[in-house]
Amino acid sequence: MPGTYGSIIETLRHIINSEAGYLFRFTGAWSEYPWPRDEAVALEVLSERAAMLASTWERFLAGAVDTERLGEARGDEGELFAVPAGIFITQALHHANEHRAHICTILGARVLSRRTCRRGSTRGSADG
Repeated sequence: MPGTYGSIIETLRHIINSEAGYLFRFTGAWSEYPWPRDEAVALEVLSERAAMLASTWERFLAGAVDTERLGEARGDEGELFAVPAGIFITQALHHANEHRAHICTILGARVLSRRTCRRGSTRGSADG
């Protein structure tokens, strides 16, 4: 659908993978990224990964959060630069919110499309 990241499952994969990337860069929870990137996994696997991310967030936020602690990020040209943890946290929240809106757009368009089809099929009938 135009204006969205991709299909619902692709968008969910993107949200989960991106969140893992943010957590990986600023929490130190894992010595390396926790799973293969861009792996086309099913909803059950995404659910397991989301649960793992939730517990990682809980552990991280239960401690003293230093929003100025520096993590690493890469620019479009591959250049490495330092980013405060507070930026990663903000980006993780905003990024997921933006893509959840994409999913709502897809779902809303499907509902409207079904309603339009149902209405269209009754035109000209005694009920329409």
